[in-house]
Amino acid sequence: MYLLLIGQLPLCKKEKVKFMKKIKICFGILSIIMIWIVGGCSKQKIVYEDTYILGQDFQYMYYDEARFGVYTVEAEGGYYKLLNSMIYYIEKNTMSVVPLCSKPNCLHDKDTKKKRMECNAYIDSTEGFLGYYGNHLYALCEEFDENERRYYYVIYRITMDGVTKDKVYTIKEEDELSISQWMVHRGYLYYAANQKGEDKKRHTTIWRVNLEKPSELEEVCAMTKIYNSNVQYLGAYGNYVYFYNDGFNKDITSDLTDNWVNTWENVWYCYNIVTGEVKELFQEQKENGTMVKMVQYITFWQNKLLIDYFPLSELDGKKADNKEEHLLWQCDLNGENYEKLMVVGDVHDKVCASENYIYVYNFWRKTLDSGEEKPKITVYDKEMKLVDEMEIEVNYTTDLSPGDNKYSFFDQVDHEEDVVRIGYIDKSDLGNYMGKKIDIHLLYEAKFADESNTNTEDD
Repeated sequence: MYLLLIGQLPLCKKEKVKFMKKIKICFGILSIIMIWIVGGCSKQKIVYEDTYILGQDFQYMYYDEARFGVYTVEAEGGYYKLLNSMIYYIEKNTMSVVPLCSKPNCLHDKDTKKKRMECNAYIDSTEGFLGYYGNHLYALCEEFDENERRYYYVIYRITMDGVTKDKVYTIKEEDELSISQWMVHRGYLYYAANQKGEDKKRHTTIWRVNLEKPSELEEVCAMTKIYNSNVQYLGAYGNYVYFYNDGFNKDITSDLTDNWVNTWENVWYCYNIVTGEVKELFQEQKENGTMVKMVQYITFWQNKLLIDYFPLSELDGKKADNKEEHLLWQCDLNGENYEKLMVVGDVHDKVCASENYIYVYNFWRKTLDSGEEKPKITVYDKEMKLVDEMEIEVNYTTDLSPGDNKYSFFDQVDHEEDVVRIGYIDKSDLGNYMGKKIDIHLLYEAKFADESNTNTEDD
């Protein structure tokens, strides 16, 4: 309909193109608003099943191991991506991308930094993560208290059209507080707080906040036996929350020695959100009290837990037998009933999964090494059969988040060219590459404005 109207307007060709571009953006934002209105914002009933449920669960398939968080979330009608402090909406059917803003005359990400902060799509998120629950987005921001002269953390609830941003919860009870990880799962905000305890040593505690009753703060687990700790992973699947903490079993006041492995602690925890039980996982990492291997990554596959071990002999420069020491294991979600699943190859390769595929890839190692081998992704199906093997551009992304059954997303912020890019892989192409370079389809590109520019010119 709007194409017919444009054809009747007395505009030149250039003006029609610019006008049509604005109309497309308006229709994109309108579709977001309709999704929000239809979805409503009433209290969501939680389904407590040990499987993934869209709309209420932590979206593990979008977790980025290189950046330790979720930067893309999926909703019923599209995807929301947080990139360079801007939220973008990707419509599922058309794969069109727009900044999450409907302000008239706003240039969004193509404006100066100062003007971008006035855009509805802008969110100065501290960790750059996104959460999604109950038809709302969630983001963590760091703000400054002028009276107390210190920084504190705020969790914002954002409407699906980006118009309204409400402060849901403020975290500033303790001095020297830092939030290393956070996520949203089944009606709760979970976060890892690093702070000094009564013994004046830096410990980490996992907390959770009821998103319907934000004043209710609960302690999930205080990890006081590890000093100078740092939670490297916080995620969830079904009725379980997982977190990984590493540090030292005593206070380290001097430089580390060659015997550092004997003082280093590497612990995975599992929290049952129904029973409240917290248990340590993967105790077999130690032999005679010494850490000999570590679980470097976990992921979720067919309602099971995938476990990826890494031999510490690699860190000492010793050669490991890759086929013996880098097996992929699986177990129940509570860490029981282990069984070997498959050999994944090189000990430095990483594993992740989505509903239908397991991915093995080697991006991070090849970006650090000499580059004698080209980085690749190997894909397996539910029967562990090889689906495809592909090369990929090493400079486009540092990691892979598997995504849903249709797409994997990649992004890039090129500070040299002042450009932001969003790309994707179409999974309907899997099985056709057979060793060839993968096609990353460019969805969106925007060039930042010079800081001297104003918000008066169209782009």
